[in-house]
Amino acid sequence: KNETEKCAIKREFDNDKLTKFMEELPFSLTRDQLTSLEEIKEDLTSEKRMNRLLLGDVGCGKTLLAILLLSIVCENGYQGALVAPTQLLAKQHYAEIKERCEPLGFKVGFVSGDLKKKELNVISKQINNGEIDIVVGTHSVMSDNIQFKDLGISIIDEEHRFGVEQRNKL
Repeated sequence: KNETEKCAIKREFDNDKLTKFMEELPFSLTRDQLTSLEEIKEDLTSEKRMNRLLLGDVGCGKTLLAILLLSIVCENGYQGALVAPTQLLAKQHYAEIKERCEPLGFKVGFVSGDLKKKELNVISKQINNGEIDIVVGTHSVMSDNIQFKDLGISIIDEEHRFGVEQRNKL
């Protein structure tokens, strides 16, 4: 197997919470959003390691798609991470993800370079032991302090602002 396939784990996913979440949206997903969601779900259940770029204009629903994917992974016992290039963008994502995912029963945590050492130690421990389902933050999520119990998906917002080594480390 090539390098991208070595670490892949074939998974089966239950989508009960995803279905409920989508039914409660005040709008329907677009055809392109549904296509992307289905293609990514197919990748998540294959033996291949996924490395995918989702391209779209501002406001086209990329963040909503990220939230849906995070919920699929977390519903099935894995953790998810979303990394943004700036603290402002990371905080915006954190607020939206927390608002949409905590009612589904997922605990959402925030990591950035501004955390005090004591706060970072607490959240790192919670991530490591699986208490936190979804981690949102800046490049600090990729630090050696953060060790996931069982990371199922990592989403990098504005990928071009991160190096290949940073993404691979996560």
